[in-house]
Amino acid sequence: MSNAVTAISEYRNLPLTQLQESPTNPRRRFDEHSLNELAESFKAQGVLQPLLVRAIDSNLYEIVAGARRYRAAKLATLDQVPVRVVFLSDAACVEAQLLRLSRGKGYIHLRKHSPFTRCCIPRVCSTTSTASR
Repeated sequence: MSNAVTAISEYRNLPLTQLQESPTNPRRRFDEHSLNELAESFKAQGVLQPLLVRAIDSNLYEIVAGARRYRAAKLATLDQVPVRVVFLSDAACVEAQLLRLSRGKGYIHLRKHSPFTRCCIPRVCSTTSTASR
């Protein structure tokens, strides 16, 4: 798998209407209470960490990392969010999603309950390749 992110990336604000969740995002469960707390935080302070997205059309972007922030921004009725636009292959996108998930709380649930994740994370995110990032 290619795990390179093209060096070209761009930070900007995008309307929520131009964003869509990735169908390959391994996270499937979102705690409603946690999302509501995050939405309240966004109302008070704004979104402090940009979502990682990749372009899939001229005015449409796929969320590579940040689905929780996206959902919370919708709950907070924000019009736009900060994003970092990167150029990723499909394989690099999936790898980035698995790496992101393996570093968070969601990995514990997936590790216990998802044969796909138990099978793929060790192969995609080997100690050697992960350590180099």
